[in-house]
Amino acid sequence: MIQLAQAMQFSIVAEGVETQEQLNYLAEKGCDYIQGFYFSPAIQAADIPGYLIQKAREI
Repeated sequence: MIQLAQAMQFSIVAEGVETQEQLNYLAEKGCDYIQGFYFSPAIQAADIPGYLIQKAREI
């Protein structure tokens, strides 16, 4: 599917990534965007600014 989407010049989004192994596989295959519990559990919209501030401090 990734190769087909790349051939059609689509951006590729993977959802539901939960493990380092999944992340590595998708990155290796050229997935453009990756999201899932590996990065963060779902959060309320009102909590997003604080979450982003916290993550920026970790960089």
